[in-house]
Amino acid sequence: QQAAALMERERGDTIGCLILDGAKSAKEADSEVSEAIDFANYYARHHELEGIENCDFRGRGVVVIAPPWNFPYAIPAGGVLAALAAGNTVILKPALHTVLSSYRLAQQLWEAGIPHDVLQFLPCPDNEIGRSLITDRRVDTVVLTGSYMTGKLFKEWKSDLHLIAETSGKNSIVIPSSCDTEQAANDLVQSAFGHSGQKCSAASLALVDAEIYNREDFRRQLLDAAKSLHVGSAWDPRSVITPLVDPPGKDLTRALTTLDQGEQWLLKPTCST
Repeated sequence: QQAAALMERERGDTIGCLILDGAKSAKEADSEVSEAIDFANYYARHHELEGIENCDFRGRGVVVIAPPWNFPYAIPAGGVLAALAAGNTVILKPALHTVLSSYRLAQQLWEAGIPHDVLQFLPCPDNEIGRSLITDRRVDTVVLTGSYMTGKLFKEWKSDLHLIAETSGKNSIVIPSSCDTEQAANDLVQSAFGHSGQKCSAASLALVDAEIYNREDFRRQLLDAAKSLHVGSAWDPRSVITPLVDPPGKDLTRALTTLDQGEQWLLKPTCST
């Protein structure tokens, strides 16, 4: 709970850190800080489980937390605090794109009273050095949030690895004929373009009832909602679509520039620099 209180007091500075480090909008950064605070309060109450009969709670040992770059504060907070509450020592291996944000979390937990030898912060590249950490015999568990391919790679490195992994997926929104079309258009756009679509919860597919899809007013509402989003610097409070952490790769570039058979643009993408 001391950690949660500290996170709340330093909310503004942490938001600035997330904007600087990961180019998050202020709105996205603020909600991420709130999520981390919720984790801290939740795991502070883990002692409530101790009264359950016929259960023996023991830590596994050394736990490596390997979070993603798109949520570099809240997701490692959840993993680190859960592992600590369960009686483990923790090594936080941050994503290299957003080391600063995860380091801020570690600093706050140290300041709240977590000893440095219980929580260690270890930035390392994703090469043989990172592999040696994941496969080290002294590591008992790895908690990964990332791609399916990364989780598969970890298991190939060490077949008996105790891996707890949340991996990538496809997020869709179903829009039925009974919906409020204006609300549906707004929700679809907000989901698709929050944090510039750089998160697994971003809507990448809409399943729209034909009755709604064929209505001109729905398409107009969808177009207006998308066109109204401000594109710009993460430091501009108006910005919803902020810079990508990485330049578009081959697949994303193709998606942004090429139409397949039967496809058409409702709002054609343009590059803003």
